[in-house]
Amino acid sequence: MSSAIEDLKQLEDRILARISVLEAVAVAPGISARDVVAQLGVNRTSLYPVVRQLVSDGLPNKEGRGLWLTAR
Repeated sequence: MSSAIEDLKQLEDRILARISVLEAVAVAPGISARDVVAQLGVNRTSLYPVVRQLVSDGLPNKEGRGLWLTAR
């Protein structure tokens, strides 16, 4: 596979992971990152960086252990 195709596949995977986290938070406001990992059935070491980046970007907000979507 060419490098460009591999790069696009990695980008797609990151985007889909972000969408999956945001969907989980939309369905269950206040859900913890641990519960998102369990719900999605993925490895926490691969998903926690996604959650941290989303929180850093302001989507979602983190209050205690809960994640909440924010209006932008």
